[in-house]
Order: sequence, then structure tokens, then C-alpha cells
Amino acid sequence: MPKVNWQRSDYLRSKDVYLPFNCYNSTFSKSFFPYFSKLWNSIGKENQCKDLHDFKIFTKLSMKPPKFKFFSRGYKFSNVLLTRIRVGRSDLNQHKFVIGKIESPECMCHFKEESPQHYFIDCFLYLLERQQLFNLIEHYIPNFMKLSKKLKLHIMLNGLEPENTDFVHLNTILTKAVQHFIVKTNRFDI
Repeated sequence: MPKVNWQRSDYLRSKDVYLPFNCYNSTFSKSFFPYFSKLWNSIGKENQCKDLHDFKIFTKLSMKPPKFKFFSRGYKFSNVLLTRIRVGRSDLNQHKFVIGKIESPECMCHFKEESPQHYFIDCFLYLLERQQLFNLIEHYIPNFMKLSKKLKLHIMLNGLEPENTDFVHLNTILTKAVQHFIVKTNRFDI
């Protein structure tokens, strides 16, 4: 457990109640107690003092990511793979390297890092599948090929204006197309 800052007179409901951990590497700083102690100290006294019901509402509104209907469309297996890529916990080498599962984030094509951007946009190993995906997306978003790589990746992972309910049908089509790309590449076969 983290140590309590006893020098504060109102120690139970004050900012910086818990003394920060001495984190010598990024792996430990992202573990449960250091991460949530830092998070608790950062939310502010006005939110720490709320009763349980109001505190739950605050955390739901401020910390929980929004849900979009099109995220749940498609087959379960491909949807799980896309969600893992979206949240940064897939079997891409960059994601496995960050959590210490492998020694190098290098791609099978010998590029220095197999990131989601590299996988979806750059890797020559999936050129045919990518061309089919981009052709479909270009049909619905005419200037897609002219967009930056970062924006292309954002659209493929999160949809086009995900908050806008007018784009639910389009985003469902895009999500299914991206899931199809993931399955066709056979990159995540078990």
C-alpha cells in the first residue's frame, strides 16, 4: 500500500494524501498502486470529497471512454482483435514490447517498430489486403488517400466522427472492413 501523508491535518480528504512511489522504471509506475495513487492525487479535492454515488458518476463521465454502437458490429473474433489494437494490447510487436513480452518491437518485414500505423498503413507484407481496404474506404470517403497517416489510422480504428450519430451506418461499414482486413492478413492467427 502507498504511504499516507500524515503531515496533512485533513489527510483523508485532501490532495496528495498518498505519497508517490519511487518508480525506477516505467513498468512499475504503470502497476496498480503507483498508477492509482497518482490518479487519486490528481483528481482534485472537490471530487475526492464527493459521496460514493456522486463520485461514481464523476468517474464514469470523466474517465470512462464513450461507447459507440458500431464498435460492437462484426464477428466477435475480428471485433476483439480490432479492440485490442485500438486500446494498445494486441499481439502487434510494439504492444508486446511495451509490456515486456518480447525483446524487440521490430516487425517481420524488419521495420524498426510494428505499430498499428505500420501494420495498417505501411507494412509491405499486407499490400494486397491494404489496397482492397483503402479502395473500399475511398468509395465512402473520397479524399481518404490524401489524408495524413495519423488521420487515416484514426478513421480506421475509431471511425469517421464517432460522436456524430449520422455516421453510424458509415462507421459500421468501415469497422467491418477493417475487421475483414485484420482477418485476411492472418497476422493474429493462433
